[in-house]
Amino acid sequence: MKQKAHVKSASFLARIWRVILVLVFIGVMLTVSRGVVRLISSGNRVNVARENLEEVKYEQDELKAQLEEVNSDFYREKAARDQLGLAHPGETVIVLPEESLLRRLSPRLIEQENLEPPEPNWRKWAKLFF
Repeated sequence: MKQKAHVKSASFLARIWRVILVLVFIGVMLTVSRGVVRLISSGNRVNVARENLEEVKYEQDELKAQLEEVNSDFYREKAARDQLGLAHPGETVIVLPEESLLRRLSPRLIEQENLEPPEPNWRKWAKLFF
């Protein structure tokens, strides 16, 4: 009888160890899966940050180009001419009104309503020779 009790207790202990091992394995798997999820989300954030960096670099390059243009002598002279109305000695400044005002003041073509279409060339040649 002692052997049966000993065998029962040994198999009971083996079952407990198996359950404990399964629970530990499940815990390890959950921990690893959380780490993998964090790693994937970190990778996504890195990709988004990389895209934002590319956009900002492109914008920075555009701003540098604009700054170079604004700092050029050509731009300064153009701004002085257009905005301030300045000119070189001997030049004459002509200030035109806005385009909308020019369109209103420009002469309009008078459209004639009953204009016949022009005579085709072949008919003109036929009249000339016949």
